[in-house]
Amino acid sequence: MEFNNISQTSPAVAVIAEFNLFHNGHKILLRKIREELPGVPVAAVMSGSYVQRGEAAVVDKYLRAKAAVLCGYDLVIELPPPWSIASASDFARGGIDTAALAGMFTHLAFGCRGESDYIWRAAEIMTGEEYYSLSEECAGLADGSSEPYMEVLSRRYEEVFGEPFPRSPNDILAVEYLKHLRRSDIKPLFIKRETQDSATESRRLFFARDFEGLKRAVPSEVFELYKTAKPMSLNIASAAILHKLRRLDIDAAEALGTLPHGLPSRIKKAARISGDYEELIKRLPTKTYSAARLRRAVLYILFGITRELIDSSPGYINILASSEKGRELIAAIPKEVKVISRPAELKKLAKTSETAALTAITDEFSALCASPAYDAGWALKARPYFE
Repeated sequence: MEFNNISQTSPAVAVIAEFNLFHNGHKILLRKIREELPGVPVAAVMSGSYVQRGEAAVVDKYLRAKAAVLCGYDLVIELPPPWSIASASDFARGGIDTAALAGMFTHLAFGCRGESDYIWRAAEIMTGEEYYSLSEECAGLADGSSEPYMEVLSRRYEEVFGEPFPRSPNDILAVEYLKHLRRSDIKPLFIKRETQDSATESRRLFFARDFEGLKRAVPSEVFELYKTAKPMSLNIASAAILHKLRRLDIDAAEALGTLPHGLPSRIKKAARISGDYEELIKRLPTKTYSAARLRRAVLYILFGITRELIDSSPGYINILASSEKGRELIAAIPKEVKVISRPAELKKLAKTSETAALTAITDEFSALCASPAYDAGWALKARPYFE
C-alpha cells in the first residue's frame, strides 16, 4: 500500500460514499481502514438526496447518515448536489474539495479491485495529453456509431497504452480520486476490495421487502432502521417529472451547458409519450449514452444544474450525523469555514449560496419520491443524528 505512514500528529481519514444502502461490504471497508490506522477518526463525505447514478437515494440522507454512525463512522458530512449526481470525475472532485474544506483530513481511503500500482498507472495515463487526444478521437469515432463511446475508448485505450481500461466502478473512482488528490495535501489510502457485497443487491432486497435477505446483506446495527424506512424512487415522482419535461424550454436546457447538444429535445419528445419515469429512460438513446448519464441529464434539467455550478466548489460543511468522537472533528474545522449543524441554517444560507439553494430545492423534491409523500419542508424539520 502507498502513503500509509502517518506523518502528522492528528491524522483523520475521509471516505467519499453514498451508503445507498449501508451494507456489510461498507463495514468491512471501515474495519480495514481501522486496521491500517488504529484509533484514527474516520468520517464520510456522503451524497445527499441523490446519487451518482442519477437516482434518488433509496432512503433519506439523515437516515443513511445515522446508519453510518451506528456502524462505526465518527462523522458524516454531506456531498451536496451538483457533485453527488455528477460524472465520476466531478463526483470525485466535489468529494475531495469538501474533505479539503473541512481542513482536518490527512487521508482519503477508498476501495478498489485493481492493485494500487495499476490504479496509479491508469491515473498517470489519464492525466496526460496523449489520453486527452485519444478521448477526443474516440468521441469522433462514436459519434453517429451504434457503439457506445466508452466501448470505443476502452478498446483504443488498450491498443495504445497496452493496459486494460479501468472498468469496475470502484477502480474508475479510484483513478479519479488520484487525479484530483494532486491538488490537495490529502494522501490516498488504498483498501483492496475483495468482498462481493453489493449495494445493488441490498437495494433490490429493500424494494422487494425481502427482509430475510436484507437481514443477511446489511449490518445488524441498521437492519431495523431499514426495515421501517420509507422507500424513495424517482419513478414514484413520475407525474411531477413528466409535467416539467413535457413543458421543457429547449433553449434554456441547452444553455445549462451540462447536456450534449440535441439531448434536451429528445428528452422532451420521449417525455410526451412516456407513462412514467422508467419508461422515459428506456425511450432515450442508451446506445449513445449510458443509462446513468441519461438519468443525470434528466436531473440537470429538472433542477436547472449548470456546468458553471458543477465547476465551482462547495462553500460550506453540512453535518448529517456524528458520534461523540466526531464532535472533536467538527471542532477542528477551521473557524472561517461555514458549518451547518441544523437544517434551518441551510435555508438561511440558500439566500447567498447557489449550492445551498440547490440542496434545499432537491431535498424538497425528494419528498415526492416517497409513497406516501413526505410533508413539504421535511428536510428543514429533520434533525441530524448526534450520539
